[in-house]
Amino acid sequence: IGRTRVASNISCSALEKFLKPFQSENASTKSQAKKLKASLREAIKGTSRGVIDLGNNEDILAIVDSLEKLQGTVPTTESGLDSAWKLLWTTEKETCFLLQKGIFGVGPAGESYQVIDVENGSLQNIIEFGKQEEKDSVFQVDSSLSVTSERRCTFKFRAAALQTPSFRIPFPPVGQGWFDTVYMDEEIRCAKDVRGDVLIVERTDLPLDTFRA
Repeated sequence: IGRTRVASNISCSALEKFLKPFQSENASTKSQAKKLKASLREAIKGTSRGVIDLGNNEDILAIVDSLEKLQGTVPTTESGLDSAWKLLWTTEKETCFLLQKGIFGVGPAGESYQVIDVENGSLQNIIEFGKQEEKDSVFQVDSSLSVTSERRCTFKFRAAALQTPSFRIPFPPVGQGWFDTVYMDEEIRCAKDVRGDVLIVERTDLPLDTFRA
């Protein structure tokens, strides 16, 4: 249970292809992006990934909007979308509830990830739990994923379960929707979804199959 580290599924050539537009950006755009991302990280500091409202949500959302304008016409649904993205901040109430309250007493929440594998049409939303430093339980929602435009992906829930060292509890996978990746670079990604929620995540080097059974 938990993470299994194996060789990454993301080829270097695919990531290099995605990063090409960013490498050719002019110095001014790069400087703006760097400043906005620094402001974003400062703004979300102390919010416990969105669980704690510091009264600056509008400031955070305004920075996301500014990054969206910088994105311009660069597609965000190509191979660079593939990653085990680590949650930095979200407005999604269900995620914030689980991060704050936990589930079935399996311990406090650890990291939360959104794992996207475009080629295999897979989306996984993960929250790690556990009473030890090494989290040994996982709440996981698996979905199918389809790219429908240069920014939009649709998804449909396929399975959901809480897996611990001693038991597994399945949940009915009900729901579908879409999200637009409005900003993405080699470090972070910002997304807005069908319900108006906003997600801010950062790229990790975890393999795409880290949380697969």
